Parts: sequence; structure tokens; C-alpha cells
Amino acid sequence: MMEEFLLRPKSSICDKVREMCFAIGLVDQATLSLALAETALYSNGYTGDMHSGREDSTALKHYNLSLRFTSQKIQTSNSVPSDEILITIIGLANYDMSIGRVERYSTHLAGLETLPEPPTITHALAKTLNALCNLSPVLSDLCSVLLSLTRVAKASLHWEESTFRYCETILHSSYFLLLVPRHIPSEGPEGHSSRISLIHQAVRLAALRFLVTAAEHSHHTLGAIQYRKPQLSHLLADYEISWDGLEELRVWVLVMAAVTEGTHDRSWMTERIAITIERLDLNWTELKRTLRQLAWVDSFESQFNSEMKVNSFISALALFAAGTRAYKQLTPQRVASDIKAEYLNQTLQALYKIALDNSNNRAFGLPGYKASLDFVLTRLGGGNYFDVTVQPFNHLFSQTRKIVLTGPDGEHVDAVSLQYNHATPLPGGVAAPLALVPIDDVRGSGCFEDQWKGIDVQGKIALIKRGKCQFANKLKLAKDNGASAAVVFNDDPKQTAGSGSLGAENFGKLAPVAVVTYDEGNPWAERLRGGENLEVNVTIDVLTENRETWQIIADTKAGDSNSVVMLGAHLDSIQEGPGVNDNGSGVAALLSITESVKKYKNFKNKLRFAFRGAEESGMIGSTYYVSNLSKDESSKIRFYYNYDMIASPQPYYIVYADSDAHKSGAKYLYEFLTGKGYPAEYTRFGASSDYVGFLELGIPSSGIFTGAGAPQDACYHTLCDDIKNINQEAFHINAKAAGYAAASLALSVDEVPMHENSSVNPLDRRGVARNTVR
Repeated sequence: MMEEFLLRPKSSICDKVREMCFAIGLVDQATLSLALAETALYSNGYTGDMHSGREDSTALKHYNLSLRFTSQKIQTSNSVPSDEILITIIGLANYDMSIGRVERYSTHLAGLETLPEPPTITHALAKTLNALCNLSPVLSDLCSVLLSLTRVAKASLHWEESTFRYCETILHSSYFLLLVPRHIPSEGPEGHSSRISLIHQAVRLAALRFLVTAAEHSHHTLGAIQYRKPQLSHLLADYEISWDGLEELRVWVLVMAAVTEGTHDRSWMTERIAITIERLDLNWTELKRTLRQLAWVDSFESQFNSEMKVNSFISALALFAAGTRAYKQLTPQRVASDIKAEYLNQTLQALYKIALDNSNNRAFGLPGYKASLDFVLTRLGGGNYFDVTVQPFNHLFSQTRKIVLTGPDGEHVDAVSLQYNHATPLPGGVAAPLALVPIDDVRGSGCFEDQWKGIDVQGKIALIKRGKCQFANKLKLAKDNGASAAVVFNDDPKQTAGSGSLGAENFGKLAPVAVVTYDEGNPWAERLRGGENLEVNVTIDVLTENRETWQIIADTKAGDSNSVVMLGAHLDSIQEGPGVNDNGSGVAALLSITESVKKYKNFKNKLRFAFRGAEESGMIGSTYYVSNLSKDESSKIRFYYNYDMIASPQPYYIVYADSDAHKSGAKYLYEFLTGKGYPAEYTRFGASSDYVGFLELGIPSSGIFTGAGAPQDACYHTLCDDIKNINQEAFHINAKAAGYAAASLALSVDEVPMHENSSVNPLDRRGVARNTVR
């Protein structure tokens, strides 16, 4: 019977309802078909009266009867109306009230005594909502959210009355159609509760999106709308909705308001719609193809200059919104183009401000790191575009509360401590003669046991030149040979004293140490070699305790979860400085890539973004992450990119790659940079950043590094690694290269070998947690 009704000739409105059913593919759903048919039959009487020009209440009676009859049918068939039923009622109520032109409709029904004001499309929607509110307490609450938000919108924004009515209509029809979830089961108490909860969230977000988009996008075309962000911010807080993710639906307000605008001059509309669709990366061809599915839309190329009726376009948009929205094809060039210097610098400024507000650092275990974590979570957008995991872990926290070095002539000497330093006896520290460890610029001073033979350091303070081996090697040998403490001076006259980590695994096993510049320490070495006896005092107070910290893992919703391309940047700074280049630069690059890729949904391989914790304490976050991967999970990570210090003031353009396996992903970085005229070069991995753990698992990896220490970055690991310590050109081009590479592998990893074919870093896992001297 249902098919017979849908197939036999009917009046104008039934023709369109029938075509809508076929286009959506719902003719086989008996409940919806019955509701459509019954609503269409009664609406036919109403709209027929309207078009015939009769000015009595027959049409209104038919309309009310339609709502009552359909509501009764829903109540008897299902206590919770299906999404399709809700769409049918709202869509057809709007449809039958807008089948004619707005001006003509108002003229025909303006004199009816039963209506308190000249009827408009908004009035029809209000009656529909009232009917829905009578169905159940749940729907009543839902409708009250819609109505209250539109009332607040009217009070908060300066609307032209007609403009507000049109936009109110758009809110109640298009946004509701677009956002009501379809995938939540309605069977059983749990499914019922979950479905209703998501419907509430969807409608609240729809309402806020309407307010923002109408205010931001329509003021040039609808006029007299003043955007008042404070009022909208209060609404956001009231309904616990984030600003993030609001942009994707702006096009609906613009397009539908344009079509319902009561003007015959639509020349402005074509250009504005085209610009907006392009800006939102909607595919114009796919939009046209969707509209052509409806038989009554004969030509979209005329771009609305034809006499296409409001209801036809609303129906077409409803279909498009129901699941046929298209995205631009992701390409490496588009992602690289999306990355803008303005966004990168805004991100760096925000991270720098976090440091300034938190004792000038963003270090593990301290408030600045937690603030940085919250900042990244906000930028990622609350789950709209990424599946975000905050991974907690505990680690030994160490902070030097005091370090004082008094020189041989009683002078105060600037000295820095290292993380996981050992405290001296307090309060007096260690006062003892200096003992020079022989300087060896080939093998390194104090790096090997034989270099300590014949030197009396028992109870003394060892003076050691920096370089060639890790701090920990020198300090362990100093302690083993009886030194009470050590002073290490830089091997490069241009290098500041800097900072670093001795590694938590070495805590308590090394001599206490103070690090000074070359210009301070080398004259002491010369005086000792000249036969002088020099005595100094070292006082170090250290706080050490276990603390919890966190890191962020964010997966794109698009892409195959069994084939993952991972990008990582450490989020923490050292305790002694704000860490703008090291590693605000890498974090900003990753966030800029997330801003780009969230616009695309058509790539093959999943992208995973990692914002690491406690790297400056010895790559702790990345070590924890890889050590907790199962063999199956690690095998799904096809490639890893690491971005740590990509904007050094006098940059190298280093692209890490040890083998052909690494070059299968590294080549995209290399080719992009060299193609733009930058002197990129392949360089072997070291052992000092978050790539180490991935290499040990045999995961092909690469990344960009621009150099640490003088001359590349004289402010490395110091207080002056601030907002001025950035090479803007390197920062911008390296971020673009990172985006280009990520997009390339998101599309295909066919050239990336499986793990067993890749090289494994020869360093053992103990090499992960050590001094981070690059």
C-alpha cells in the first residue's frame, strides 16, 4: 500500500515528498513511509488552500490536524521517536509552510484572527516544536534548549527582525537535521539514555554554532548583526561547549539565509557562497551532484538565479547534511600550504607566556608543564577531530633549590646545576682544593679510568673539561676516585654553561657538580698547571621525589588504525628556561599540522600526534610509551617523525636517516626542503631525543633538527631560549616540510618497509635515559 501511494500521481507537494523519499532511500522503512504519507496528505490540503488563495482557517486546521495525527502515530508506535521521524516532522512542517514564497504566504494568511501575529516560517516551526514538546519529557527538554537559546540570541545580538526569523528557522531545521546522531541505538534503557544524551549535546552545539556562524559570516550579507563575543562566551560556559569545532558548519547559515533573504537581487549570494564553500574546503562538485539527486532541481549551474523555491533548497541541503558532505582531497601540497607563519608564531607566543607565568619554565613536575598540557588539549579541540588520550606516568623529579660556587679568590662565580644532581653536605657545602683532571681534547677529559691514574682527587674538587663523553661518565669516575665534588667547564668559549640531565638512573651514583663557562674554568686550569694551589667552595641543595606527569596522544579519526604514521615533539622545557626553540618550535609545528589535517577525511593511513612529557629528564615520556606497546601495537606504527628544535637562530637543515628504511619517509622532508632551495642534508641519528625508543623497536624514523649550542643555538638549554631565539624562516619552512611529509605518508606507506627490514639503533635501552647533549 505504501509503495502504491508513493508511486501514484499526486499534487505538487506529494510529488516532492515522494521524490524526497526516493532520494534519501527510505521507501522501505514502513514507519517513516507511513508518517511521510500521512503528513503529506494533510499538508496537501493545507498547501492547496494556500495556493488557491482562500483566506479562511481551513488550511490552518489541516496543518494542526496533520501535527496531531502524526504525533499520535509516533506515540503509539514508539516511545522514543526515531531520528527519521523527527526529521520528517520538522522538515515537512517547515516544508509545507514554505512551499510558496514568503511574501505571498504572509499576504494570504495575515488576516487570520486565530493567529496573534502575521505568520512566518518561524511561527510554523514554533508550532512544530510545541507539538514535539508534547510527545515526551525528553523532547520537551530538548525543545526548551532550542527555544531558550534562540531567545538569548535575539537579546544578545542586534538583529533585524526579519533576519532573526529567517535565521531562527535555519536553526530549527537545517542544524537539527545535520547534527542529530543516527548511530546510537534506541533499544533498551542504556541505548535510550545514551541516545538522548547525545541528542541533547548535538542540539546544544547546533544552537551555539548557529549563533557564532550567523554573527561571524552573515553580517556582510544580512546586515545589522553585531557580534558580541562576551554574551556568546557566557552561553558556551552555561552549556559546556567549546569554541573549537564551530567553523565547519558556517556554510549552512550563509547558504540558507541567502536563499530565504527577501530580495530579488541575489548576485551577491553566488560569490559569498562560493567563497565560503572554498574556505571550508567543501567540494563544490559533490554539492552539485547531491542537489541533482532531486528531480525538481533542474539546474544548479545557474547558481540560484533561477526561481528555485526555498523548500527545494532546504530539502536538498538536508540530504547533503545527512551524510553526503564532501571534503577536499588531502594532498601534501595542500597541507604544506595550510601551515601559516601567523599560526606558528601565535602558538609560540602562547607557550612563551605560559613559561613567563610559571617561573619562566614549562618543565616536568612543575606548573608550567601542566599549563602547557592544557593548552595543547584545548588546541586539539575536545574530541571533535581527534581521539585524544592523556597518558599518565610517574618519574623521579629533581630540582636544584640552591647552587653557590665561590672561586679561589673569594669571588662569586655563576654556575648552573644539572638535573638529578647530588646535594653537597648542608649548610656549608664542600670547601676543598681543586684537582685538575688532565685535558685530553682527543678522547675527552676524564672519560676513561686510565685518565684518572696518578691524580690525587681524594677529598678534593675535580676540575674537568667538558666534551667527548657524557657528564655522567666523568662524574661517576670522579666519585669512584674519591672526589668530594666536581666543577665542569665548557669546552667551547662561545657556549654558555647550559643545562642538562644526568639521568634518573644515575641519581646518587655521581659526584655533585657545578657547571661553569670556558672563560671561568679554563683560567683555573692554567693556574693549576702553573703550580698554584686553588681552593673553592661548592654548595648544592637538591629536592628529589617521585611526581606524576602526563603526555598527550592524539589520533586522527580518519585513516586505518592498523597503519599509523606517528609524529612526536616533546612538550616540556628545562627548568632553567622557557624552551621556545627547545621545543616550543616542534610543538607549534605539530599543532599547525593538526589544524590542517582535521579538514580532511579521505586519507588512507591514520596520523598519530604525540606531545611528549619529561624528555628533558632523559626521554622519559617516549621511553614509557614505547615500553608499553605490545608487539602488535608497535607493528602498526609504520613510520615515526620526530621534531625537536626546528628553528635554531643559525640553523642546519638536518634530516635524520641512517638507512634506506628511514629514507623512505625522510625523503619527503629532504625533497621538500631542497626543492625550496634549502641546504638539507641526511644525518645519522644520535641518542638524545625521543626517536631513540622507536629506533630500538626497529620502527623506520626520521625528523628535522636545526642544531643545538653555538653557533646554531647559543641559547640552548639556557634562560635566553625565549621568543627572540627563533629563526623565522627556518621555523616556517621546516613546519611546512613536516606537514608535507605527514600528508605524503598519510596517503601511502607502500614504500616504507615492514619493521623487520629496517635498521635498529645499536644503543641499548639504557641509552634512552641519559644526558641530552646534542
